[in-house]
Amino acid sequence: MNERATPGLGVGAVSGSGKVYAKGFGLVDAGRGRPVAPRTVYRIGSVTKTITAIGLMQLWEQGAFDLDNPANRYLEGFEVKQLASAPLR
Repeated sequence: MNERATPGLGVGAVSGSGKVYAKGFGLVDAGRGRPVAPRTVYRIGSVTKTITAIGLMQLWEQGAFDLDNPANRYLEGFEVKQLASAPLR
């Protein structure tokens, strides 16, 4: 945390359906001196894209789906619609 100027972070580990470790480090609000706790809520931002991609590639490696198939083949209760292409100028 000191090397990268990270003010705080929360770490959690689960095994099966149970929590095995949860701890906060540093500050969630440096101005107020509030420490990070195991239940601190963070804005996750774009990190979800990376985690989703990793999970999908692990499923692909296991043969769960084919990258060349349309996404709608695997979605239930949701449909990806292709937008009409705008003419190039």
